[in-house]
Amino acid sequence: MRYLVFSILFIFKFNSQISSQTIRSNQSIANYVKRMYEESKFEGVKLLNDATKNYLISVVILDKGKYSSESIMSRVANVKARSQASNFINGSNITTDLLIVTSETKSKEKNDIITKSNEIIHESSSGFINGMEFLISFDAENNQFVYVLFKEIKK
Repeated sequence: MRYLVFSILFIFKFNSQISSQTIRSNQSIANYVKRMYEESKFEGVKLLNDATKNYLISVVILDKGKYSSESIMSRVANVKARSQASNFINGSNITTDLLIVTSETKSKEKNDIITKSNEIIHESSSGFINGMEFLISFDAENNQFVYVLFKEIKK
């Protein structure tokens, strides 16, 4: 019975240490990403290399004034961050349509030719990103909100 209780306590303590190491590790990554952002503003997907691990981070910047609540803003940021990561990993299909319209106006004094062009670019992507986790969110200057997701990538 003593052996069983000792084993359970040992396993619990061991799991607690692993969990706290993960939390400390994630917090240091979060601090690093925030310092990196404050030094040079960026948005999109980046790869970070640690001594032992590689991480994919997806950074989204939103204007706080466009959203009625912080909950909605966080959901939108989460979807955008996952979308960016999916585009980065799975690629995307880009198509372009160019429409050129020419019209001519004639009068006794002069002929005017008006040319208008309209370019439409479509991007589509599909994929599944498994295991993206919330890393950090913080307020930035100009009433902006920065949201970061991350995923550990196997070396």
